[in-house]
Amino acid sequence: MEKFERSERNYLIAVLKLAGEPIAVTAARFGISVQHAGNIARGNAWMVETRAGRAVPNGLTTRAAIAIEHALGFWPSDASKGFVESSAMTMLRSENGRRVIMEDIGRWLTNP
Repeated sequence: MEKFERSERNYLIAVLKLAGEPIAVTAARFGISVQHAGNIARGNAWMVETRAGRAVPNGLTTRAAIAIEHALGFWPSDASKGFVESSAMTMLRSENGRRVIMEDIGRWLTNP
């Protein structure tokens, strides 16, 4: 599983847990242990709350969208790709400018 897929799977696990799905059902759905699913759900619950149901552009991870909002002050959309790209240095200097998030953003920027 690629990083992008894993990130979105982890987000979905947190969504399902917060929606009330039993963690054992979620674990079985994704073929992971109950303990691992519980850890993922707890570790990603903050993203579910921060995203608050807002749409994330295709090709962008939730964590990268949140990083863009924290660093640049707006929720990303396909229309904002140019501004996000021109703000790469601001993103890198932010507390969320980790390599993995910058890879997520770079993948989104290069998608048509």
